[in-house]
Amino acid sequence: QGYERRIQDTVKKLREENNQSKKKSFLPLHFPLGSTLQVDHGEVDIMINESRYTGYLFIASVPGYALRYCQAFPTKSQEAWGEFHERMLRFFNGVFTKLVYDNDSVLVKKVMGDERHQTTFSLSLEEHFRFESHFCNVAAGNEKGAVENGVGYCRRNFLPGCPSFLNWDEVNRHLL
Repeated sequence: QGYERRIQDTVKKLREENNQSKKKSFLPLHFPLGSTLQVDHGEVDIMINESRYTGYLFIASVPGYALRYCQAFPTKSQEAWGEFHERMLRFFNGVFTKLVYDNDSVLVKKVMGDERHQTTFSLSLEEHFRFESHFCNVAAGNEKGAVENGVGYCRRNFLPGCPSFLNWDEVNRHLL
């Protein structure tokens, strides 16, 4: 006789006694102010020169501060990621020691448990700008909570509906 919870507790206790407990990985949501930058991106619909495009809105947010930076690009290629890093770090006037990302294929080529095998491009970004990358657990966007709602916020407040621009440079001047 027993309850489901009692069985769960017993199994947990036995696993701990036999050193079989699951190792939980996590990314702390508390960062020293100004040390960490969280980065995310999402789709956005924009009219460019009277043609409709689905582009990508890249967002950087400083946890603990009400600071966000956003720019739009027609693709989420390495070129877009690189240009975004260049612009955002110039905007924030420096390099943060840690940047937190999801597991985008431009940055991570393989996820194996807790390990991330970064792309050559991702490693080059780290080396060039001298920061350390941290990647969230798969399907755990809450680990970068300061930026997670930033894409929707910027889309709704700065690019509502399907706004019209002459070119991508005009979009980014508007966002700046």
